[in-house]
Amino acid sequence: MKTQLIVNRNYRIELLDDGIITVDIVGHVDRRTAVEMVAERKRIAEGKDMKVLIKLKKLKFVEQDALNYLGGSEADEGISAGALVHPGSVIVNTIINAFMGMKRSNSPTKMFRSTEEAIKWLKDQ
Repeated sequence: MKTQLIVNRNYRIELLDDGIITVDIVGHVDRRTAVEMVAERKRIAEGKDMKVLIKLKKLKFVEQDALNYLGGSEADEGISAGALVHPGSVIVNTIINAFMGMKRSNSPTKMFRSTEEAIKWLKDQ
């Protein structure tokens, strides 16, 4: 599989050789950025369902409108399994887990504190 990379000031998306798409989100995410990010992920996937690893280490803020979009069915399309990585505080991880609990995903989704753990879990899905 050919490695593909998209770099934007708010995100970095890469298709790894093992078929996992990584999305590294940086800074502030508004709805326009969220829509662009999802469209780029889908473009890289070429219509296939893919495993997605989302890194939140450098994320600063997500606007409510963007959060609503990312929690919806359009953003969920094409994801066979999703792992989120945030090595931050227990409070931040609790908030992320609460959001994931409210999000109605058709695919397994889990939160991790390390990228290595997340990739191992994704490969097992």
